[in-house]
Amino acid sequence: MTRVDAEFRMTLRPLRKVGVLLVPWGFLCAFAAIYASLVLPRLREGQLAALCLGGVAAVVFVCFFVAAITFSRDVVLGHWPESAVDHRGNSTVTR
Repeated sequence: MTRVDAEFRMTLRPLRKVGVLLVPWGFLCAFAAIYASLVLPRLREGQLAALCLGGVAAVVFVCFFVAAITFSRDVVLGHWPESAVDHRGNSTVTR
């Protein structure tokens, strides 16, 4: 990393990190509440369509959960995709 790259490195203050981390976890809490209130009662009835919908919703929840863990880890550790965008906002990805 050059001296110029170090100057433009993105850093977040602790309070901003908390705010950034609340976004995926707040979404997961809302998703879980909707799942518990709308889907779980139908699953207990054993309807086939509800079982399929519940299974799809559970897979989606697990995917979002893994993404939230990964995102949270990156935010806490300060990992940012510096190589994807230069300091002027231009894409450096070559195809």
